[in-house]
Amino acid sequence: MSQKRKRILFVTGAITPLHSTNASLMCRVLTELQMRADCDLLSMGGYQKRDTTTPFKTISCVKYSTISDEAWYCNGGSALLVPSSARFLGHVAGRILDRKGYQDLHPAICLRSLIELLCSRTAYDLVVASNEPYPAAVALAQSRIEARKALYLIDPFAEFVPLLREHVTPFRHRTHIRILEAMNIILTTPRVVQAMQDGRYSVFLNKIDAWEFPLFARLHYAPSGERITFDPEKINLLYCGWLRNETFLCRVLERLDNRFCVTFLGNDNARLQGLKTAAELRTLPAVPRATAVNAILDADVLLSTGNPYPVHLPSKTFDYLASGKPVIHFYSIPDCPALEYYRSYPLGLCIPMDAELELTTKQVLEFCLSIRGSKLPFEDVEVLYPELQATHIMEALCERLLDL
Repeated sequence: MSQKRKRILFVTGAITPLHSTNASLMCRVLTELQMRADCDLLSMGGYQKRDTTTPFKTISCVKYSTISDEAWYCNGGSALLVPSSARFLGHVAGRILDRKGYQDLHPAICLRSLIELLCSRTAYDLVVASNEPYPAAVALAQSRIEARKALYLIDPFAEFVPLLREHVTPFRHRTHIRILEAMNIILTTPRVVQAMQDGRYSVFLNKIDAWEFPLFARLHYAPSGERITFDPEKINLLYCGWLRNETFLCRVLERLDNRFCVTFLGNDNARLQGLKTAAELRTLPAVPRATAVNAILDADVLLSTGNPYPVHLPSKTFDYLASGKPVIHFYSIPDCPALEYYRSYPLGLCIPMDAELELTTKQVLEFCLSIRGSKLPFEDVEVLYPELQATHIMEALCERLLDL
């Protein structure tokens, strides 16, 4: 007798931006699982209008806009009712929230309502969310549903990072503990497991399965994505995603000459307005993933800056490596998790942010001039990082979810 196909609901952030680890991860997991289970998607993001586009043709998708507090089906059907701001304010009246409490809890309450509504209409076996975006994890933990719950802990909660613990409010700490308590399984990376080893969080280790991020995939030009024009006469440098640790990078860029063009793709580029450089400087807003991938494949050299905490690995690390393009990685801590990958990458240059500025500028100039036009075949990249190949990771991850 054939086994009944399981029904799984994914709660995730917007599924197009390149800088979102959650987007890349959930796209890979959904792509793999839809062949063995019936998968639905609840996607939240700053949707400005009723955007009914989705990369998944066989998955029922609901999009929730954090701007308009509106949710709608992408494959037809009417809009879904979500709690109004008035209901939210009544819910939290008299409570003391931390500084970001409103921003985090408002979409979480709306998402919780949507999860419960969808679960009342469909008998899901499993609901999966991640802590990126944070409201998705809160919503799943607080929802009253019969389905089992799985969390992908992409970046660790601040309590797991010694340098951040003192900034966590009691309210936020209680919320994080409740998230971990509510889950049947927690999927994460070995770095996060190591950060949870102390006595305060070791009680949750029996729920954890750990792998590296299964984000490794060959990048292809996307016909549906726009192309960002690069000047063939210049050496084109590209930075994708959120800015982090940009001070030293900017000091280096200020010393570049007019042979260079530096393009930033992101939604926080206002911090670059005071940058004065002889190089051409372009600051563009966040773009769909297809457009960003096209830009990565067209640029001459990719720029990366590591997070300032040892358990945080920028998700674009794997997209950069998969492109085979040259990468300059600026890092601020000696145990930066991206270092182990870029140091063994033949087209990589790693520069500490406490390096001497004159020497660093010389290194960057020489690297860009010598490496321009180079590209490593994807097959060679796979040989360099066999532990990152998605096939084994995705098989183990999907089997674990289906076992639930």
